[in-house]
Amino acid sequence: MNKIKIAYIIPVIDIGGAERQLLTLASGLDKNKYDVTVIYFGGDDQLKQNFLNAKVKLKRIESKHKFGIGLIFQLVKYFNQEKFDIIHSHLFRADFHGVIAARIAGIPVVSTKHNDERWFMNPLMISIESTIDRLTAKTVVISDNLKKFFMKWAFIPENRIKRIYYGVDNNNLNNNNLKKEFNLENKKIICNIARLTKQKDHFTLLKALEFALSYDKDIILLIIGKGPLEDKLKSFAKELEIDNNVLFLGFRKDANNFLAISDIFVLSSLWEGLGLVFLEAMNQGKPVIATRVSSIPEILKDSGLIITKKNYVELGWAIVNLLRNKDWLNEISNNSKKRFLDFPMQKMIQEHDDLYDLMVNKNV
Repeated sequence: MNKIKIAYIIPVIDIGGAERQLLTLASGLDKNKYDVTVIYFGGDDQLKQNFLNAKVKLKRIESKHKFGIGLIFQLVKYFNQEKFDIIHSHLFRADFHGVIAARIAGIPVVSTKHNDERWFMNPLMISIESTIDRLTAKTVVISDNLKKFFMKWAFIPENRIKRIYYGVDNNNLNNNNLKKEFNLENKKIICNIARLTKQKDHFTLLKALEFALSYDKDIILLIIGKGPLEDKLKSFAKELEIDNNVLFLGFRKDANNFLAISDIFVLSSLWEGLGLVFLEAMNQGKPVIATRVSSIPEILKDSGLIITKKNYVELGWAIVNLLRNKDWLNEISNNSKKRFLDFPMQKMIQEHDDLYDLMVNKNV
């Protein structure tokens, strides 16, 4: 029996929630059944070796212009050359080029939506997004909140949307050597793993830390990630005179080891698709404090505290009170471990496998 040839398209294969979840999916598919290729357009190739180790083929196709139509024709040529059975695009730029190219090449295509980006809601984007989505065989969303969002703003009929939650492998970590290495022993550790962008609103998080430090001087905030706001955030921490209590650790392949030694995970996002890092925090049994936006309440339930976005006082109080009350912290930690069990990696892979079977048999 011939293998099903599937090509995933994603803008970059750098560290990010969508990229890491694609790695999990592409790695987990049965290689006796699937021949898997990941096509991407640029970036720093941070996950390149991970994909290659998982026996996934990689194809980098670059374009001088981010949304140039030339890239569409490069994709069409490659699709026809490789004779793929299914195209699966992730994130808007991959949708824009990949979905159109797949339709020109006559290949069934599915698109996964990972985020409810604010710019989706302007009239031009609504027109583009709804047109692209009409060309797909199916739209996959990663939460019920995203399902409602794209039904409303992209006019996708409910019967053409399938919700598939992210899935994470159970991987308990413990690396107390990091506490010694970074002089974190006897400290109360708050962890944040996110790109340093407007969406993640680190400015509110830093102000919340300033507030919390007025009640407890032993709090240390670990910020793991890089992004365009890094220099401004470092300057803001100095301006608030809290820079001795903030460690900007940059991009770390061992980010989950820092999560493992932390007391609380905090994310102050202005919007969020699902937040793969929430599942990783739950896997470690970490209480989560996050904002009441997008899919976050749906994902966390009683495994964390939900606060108002941009409210540094509320966030600061949540940090202080949770650290003060060990029984409460332990209760939420136990809830976090239980909630993690609702997001098994194998279920996510199987739901995609079932979808691909339907597409190949033309039942979608």
